[in-house]
Amino acid sequence: MYRSKKVGKDRYCLSSQEVMSAVLRRARLEKDLRRAIGCEEFRVYYQPLVLLETEETVSFEALLRWEHPEHGLLAPAEFIPLAEKNGFIIPLGGWVLREACRQLPFLREQTSSKGPLKMMVNLSPRQFRHPSLVETVAAALSESGLEAENLILEITENTMMEDGATVEVILRKLEGDGVKLAPDDFGSGYSSLASVAKIPLSVIKIDRALIAGLDGSSDRLSSHR
Repeated sequence: MYRSKKVGKDRYCLSSQEVMSAVLRRARLEKDLRRAIGCEEFRVYYQPLVLLETEETVSFEALLRWEHPEHGLLAPAEFIPLAEKNGFIIPLGGWVLREACRQLPFLREQTSSKGPLKMMVNLSPRQFRHPSLVETVAAALSESGLEAENLILEITENTMMEDGATVEVILRKLEGDGVKLAPDDFGSGYSSLASVAKIPLSVIKIDRALIAGLDGSSDRLSSHR
């Protein structure tokens, strides 16, 4: 019933052993989330962003993974929606933020970069709307000693467009503290450059869907303008 409602109106879905297995797996994962942080099962990996011209590392993106004792290494798509649903994303997101800020000095030592390195951390929709967000960010910076200008917070495009006035207030507070802001995967939703221009952003990460099919020919480029 819920699957049918989710995919649209006036349709039905048939149950199967595969569906039941997926439901049971999801229920078990949701239960396991409650003990995962205490058991130190989460891992943060750091993906370097490199300038093609100089091959110099300019920033790192924090990528969360769950090293589940039974299912192995799980990608965010398998557990972030569950954490978002039950509110667990708040302590989990706070832990990722603190860990990423703390690790940047150690990552700096492993690169030959001459300029300052930046750390990029994703915020989930529920985490972004939480009343303590600004204080959580400030605490992570204070504990790690990381300069605010070296932290880039990524917010999904849809989150930024949900409630423009409220979102802008939060973003202005973060910007006022010196934190850099970026929309995650711009072009995957329905926003435009005009709407994004109203928000204090430092970086725009363009989703591959926005440029898919652009092969450089004038005809294809004209059709996408």
